Amino acid sequence: MNEISQPHDRLFRTLLSTPETAGALLREYLPPEVSRLLAPEPPQLVDGTFVEETLRPYFSDRLFEAKTISGKPICFYTLIEHKSYKEEKVGWQIYRGISAFFEQKTRENAQWNRLPAVMALLVYNGGREWCFPNEFLALVDADEALIPWQINFRYPVVDLGPIPNRELAKHALLRAGLMALKYGTRDPESQMAALDQIVDALIEAPELLLPVLLYSVDDIPPFECRAYAAGGPSHQTRGGSCHDVPIRPRNFIQRQTGMGGGNGAPGSPPGRPTGR
Repeated sequence: MNEISQPHDRLFRTLLSTPETAGALLREYLPPEVSRLLAPEPPQLVDGTFVEETLRPYFSDRLFEAKTISGKPICFYTLIEHKSYKEEKVGWQIYRGISAFFEQKTRENAQWNRLPAVMALLVYNGGREWCFPNEFLALVDADEALIPWQINFRYPVVDLGPIPNRELAKHALLRAGLMALKYGTRDPESQMAALDQIVDALIEAPELLLPVLLYSVDDIPPFECRAYAAGGPSHQTRGGSCHDVPIRPRNFIQRQTGMGGGNGAPGSPPGRPTGR
């Protein structure tokens, strides 16, 4: 598999690389009747991606294998749409991802009898509210009499935009990661307005998500630090007076948290910077 180069792809896949965080996402966002079926053991990651290389600037995916309380296998295909695309056609990408997984399973076991159940979960962080049908059949132009005979599946949609930041997840690591994903596609003004909450979330989960956030915002244009000073209690950064100096978000967050490099070990527990 080619090296993943998209920053939001790295963030999403890193965020869900641990079974505990993936389990938290599923239990908090699956329909209750489905989450109640899950066995207590955390889901296991299936390595790889089922998104075509040409679509990786738009989508990232993770697939997990789990068990139900009855012992039956179940898989969850999680997809995030993290760049403006034709949202109404996301169901097609989900279908292709699930189909690619089934093809992989049948190649691995030519003597297969039955396939595992697969359920998709879409994480959406687009700039506008999700307003499209969350079922594959919405993409099929068929007469009414043919509809019962068509392939169809539904998928829950986690639209990060309308969810208050502190309610994105109960799990601290997951909450920080979803918040970073939520604001990674927002305008600079929205990012600056949420910066304190993002930093607070990362302080609760410093072991992984700050490095992920730092490289996820590398593609955001430099902003003037006066934009933060104008809305905050102090007109100074940790380095001194705040003039109209372009500063990359990576450096700004490092200054505000005291983490991620510079003076001190990367990833060390942060303290609130003085003067804020």
